[in-house]
Amino acid sequence: MTGADWSLDALRRCRAAAPSTPLAVMDLGRLAVKTCSLAAYLSLGVVEHDEDGPGAIVAEAARVLAPGGTLVLSVPY
Repeated sequence: MTGADWSLDALRRCRAAAPSTPLAVMDLGRLAVKTCSLAAYLSLGVVEHDEDGPGAIVAEAARVLAPGGTLVLSVPY
């Protein structure tokens, strides 16, 4: 598991809560992850914050998920 966010402040809070979890600064619309390389992708309360809408983030999740991979996506509304 790797945590990703564009915000260093958010990643610092994650580091404090889970010191052994790998973290990376990434744009969720352009992940530095190989195509079809993830078994699962979890996004909680994130896609609704993209000013261009959720399309790029969802498309990027589809790109990095391996065939048969699991996408867990939630929005607060």
